[in-house]
Amino acid sequence: MKQLLLVGAGLAHLHIIKQLRQTNLPDTEVTLISPSPIHYHAGLFSGFAEGIDALDDISLAIEPLTEAAQATFLQDAVLSIDPNTKQVLTQTGRVLSFDLISFNNGTLTGETNITGARESALTIKPDYRFPEVIDKVRTQGELSIVGDDKMTIELAGAIKAWRHRHHVTEPVRILANGRLLANHHPNISSKIEKHLGKMGIECWLDTPIQEVYLNGVQAKTGQTIPHDHLLWLMNDKAMDMFRKAKLPTDQNDYLLIENTLQVKKYPYIFAVGRTATINQHPNHSLSAMDPLQMGELLWQNIKGYLTNGEGYVFEPSMEIQTTISLGQKKACLINKNKVSISRRLWAVHHRHQRHILSQIKRGDV
Repeated sequence: MKQLLLVGAGLAHLHIIKQLRQTNLPDTEVTLISPSPIHYHAGLFSGFAEGIDALDDISLAIEPLTEAAQATFLQDAVLSIDPNTKQVLTQTGRVLSFDLISFNNGTLTGETNITGARESALTIKPDYRFPEVIDKVRTQGELSIVGDDKMTIELAGAIKAWRHRHHVTEPVRILANGRLLANHHPNISSKIEKHLGKMGIECWLDTPIQEVYLNGVQAKTGQTIPHDHLLWLMNDKAMDMFRKAKLPTDQNDYLLIENTLQVKKYPYIFAVGRTATINQHPNHSLSAMDPLQMGELLWQNIKGYLTNGEGYVFEPSMEIQTTISLGQKKACLINKNKVSISRRLWAVHHRHQRHILSQIKRGDV
């Protein structure tokens, strides 16, 4: 029997588990390994933080899904890989052999090497930390969120909306190295910053952090900014296991794969999501793609590798739209250099995110 090891319980891997309920892979045993028995859907994090979605609405238990698919669930984490012997070492000391392996295990939080950050800041990675952290920072105290990306905006808006509804007046602020959404046009950043300001969220832009203390941060600009809670959402950081294994990586240590989602030198190694960069499309973030569509491509190519050798290639959309929840049941849609904000956009986006999770729960194919 061949061994397929799925590292991480991201939505693409859960899509494969869903497909296995209908179609078995020939002569193949499937093991999914994840440090948490629960999957938390990041697309609904803001809904939970705002109090719109309950914990059950944004999560699902993994083991019942693997049991229904006649696969094995292993609660553990992969620390290293040897691509030549086809083995991985896990956090609990297991050595697991594989014939095929796929990575959908996300990223780490970046810039935690800043003095005091590891000791005093809270992070939501791995994702299973998210509910506990939100419950801690939402209800009281001055909250500073360090970051400039989509999740930073979504959680700041959601927590501010929750506090407004529950008459909590203590401030929510964003501390950003530069402007918000630095990869987008400055006009988009400006419009979102103004919207957050109208909500009462303080946006401290061009405020890189030099040092973190228990109740405040020292900015490189010389300012001291107090807080009761510090939520650290700095840019994603790649795991170092791929570089240490001498696998091909990009300049940021993300696993470099081909447009078939495979490593060129080791075609039995697949990856999807924030873990990897596609060699032919280095400027397209896999995390921005529809996770179930990426899961289907991964499923077809793994199945092809095991059977007839056929597969498909990733073809990015010419237009990538980004939807960001802003709190108060509003969202913005970014399309090229244009941005629009409305409640209708939030309703459509929220419904879509809940549909993604419900498809996995129900096992729809």
